[in-house]
Amino acid sequence: IGLTMAFLAVLLGVIGGPGLYGMTRANETTREIFTNQMPSAVDVSVAEIFAARQRLALDRAALLAGTPDAADAVARSRAMRTQSDAWWQKYLALPRGPEEDRLAQDVAAKRLALQRACDAFASVVGANQVDQIGNGAKQLQASYSDLSTASEALRNFQFTDAQAGFDHAESTYDTLRVLAIAALLAGLAAAVVSWLTLSRAIG
Repeated sequence: IGLTMAFLAVLLGVIGGPGLYGMTRANETTREIFTNQMPSAVDVSVAEIFAARQRLALDRAALLAGTPDAADAVARSRAMRTQSDAWWQKYLALPRGPEEDRLAQDVAAKRLALQRACDAFASVVGANQVDQIGNGAKQLQASYSDLSTASEALRNFQFTDAQAGFDHAESTYDTLRVLAIAALLAGLAAAVVSWLTLSRAIG
């Protein structure tokens, strides 16, 4: 009986320990998704959306070149840049690993190139240099395409990394579930053995 009780005590530890570990892992995974992975993906996407709006505002400014409305369109493009920068800074404030940081640096470089292209194009439009608007628009499109490609690579990494974290959590859960079931069955078997032994001792 003493051995049986000792075995049951061990089983309590075997069941309780992995159970606590499993709950901790599940909580950490949920926290990481909610506080980092989801917000960072949103921040990168929204920053790109406002960058696209900045480019579109400049395209409109080009169509209005030589009119008073052109200046308003340029001002709107700058407002879109401010919004894009704000969302990008929100992303940069979040933690990230070395590989994601490398991709983020590439996006940052492409963002800077786009901003320089936007400034140059805004100057062309403001000066009503019609002969340079075509080439400026092409450069603007190329710079935005580079940014879009870099942002997509960053988002793809974020989703892949999140999926890997989720898969690991699922694998841990499956393993702990099997261990818990095995420990419960062993506990039931030990309880039966203990009951039979006690019955014989009493009888």
